[in-house]
Amino acid sequence: MQTIERSNLDSVIASVNRGLPDYFHGLSFVHGGEGALSGVVGYIAGLAEYDRSRAENLADELYKTLNRLSAQCAYQTITVNGREFSVPSAKVQIGRDGSRHGFTFCMYFVVPNSKLHERLTERHGDFTEYQYKEMVREMGIIKEMNEYKYTPANDAYGFEICELFCYQRAYNGAIIFRGDSWSIHT
Repeated sequence: MQTIERSNLDSVIASVNRGLPDYFHGLSFVHGGEGALSGVVGYIAGLAEYDRSRAENLADELYKTLNRLSAQCAYQTITVNGREFSVPSAKVQIGRDGSRHGFTFCMYFVVPNSKLHERLTERHGDFTEYQYKEMVREMGIIKEMNEYKYTPANDAYGFEICELFCYQRAYNGAIIFRGDSWSIHT
């Protein structure tokens, strides 16, 4: 059986058609990011009809740029209360920034909820559930990005123990189009 290798041009086009997370782990869209990427891919696909070599170079550059962001989202093992969990070390949200073929992004790093609760207790002492939710919001933690991980318990009922992993905003950045390549700025 012959294996057909896919060019980055084909992969970039397929990433829009099938969904970014299938090709670039940890990346997701907000604020028109998907539309912006679709526009860039449409530009590259149209350029391929005129100048395939240049289109492939642009696709390679875009692929490498998205891959660099995705590489920061590799899975890591975190031990909480003696149990090991495998979670993405970071998540990236990509949005539209209004420039020609450019994007904005925000990087979020993982924080186990139990550690987050400990940090807030150290800083603020006792607090109500409402105060906890307010402090978490102010820290830049977005509820929709949270991940729940389960492990089997060691009891007769077989209940699972759940740990919540939050993602805290770390920094913002931009992916800027330079005419023949993209560059990441933070």
